[in-house]
Amino acid sequence: PLTVITDVPKLVAEMLKDIPQEDWDGKRLRQPQPVEGFPSLQRGLGGLLPTQTPRELAQNMLAAAILNRLCGNLLIWVACAARMAESGRQVTPEEKVAVAARAAVRTQTSDLQHAKAEEQAASRE
Repeated sequence: PLTVITDVPKLVAEMLKDIPQEDWDGKRLRQPQPVEGFPSLQRGLGGLLPTQTPRELAQNMLAAAILNRLCGNLLIWVACAARMAESGRQVTPEEKVAVAARAAVRTQTSDLQHAKAEEQAASRE
C-alpha cells in the first residue's frame, strides 16, 4: 500500500535525485541545447520560463501514475461485474425488488379473484 504522508515525498525525492535539491522548487530559464549534426538547430524552450517547478512536475507525474492504476483497477472491476451480470449469477437489487413486486401483484390478483368469486357465490344465495 502507498501512504501519502510518508511514501509520496520519498518517491518525489527519488524522481528528482538527478536535480540539485535547491533547484526543486525554483523555475529557471532553460537554455536551448544544440542538436548534433545540425549546427544552426537548437532544441528546447527557447529561453522561456517553465510553467511548473521540477517538484510540481514530479508530483503531477506521480499523481497521474496513481490515478491510472486506480482507473485500471476500476476497469477490471467493471468488466468482472458486467461478466457476472451477463451470466446471470448476480442479481441486482433492482431486479430483486422487481421480482418481489411481481410476486406481490400475482398474490393480490389471486386474492382479488378469490374475493370476487366469494362475493358472487354469496350474492346467489
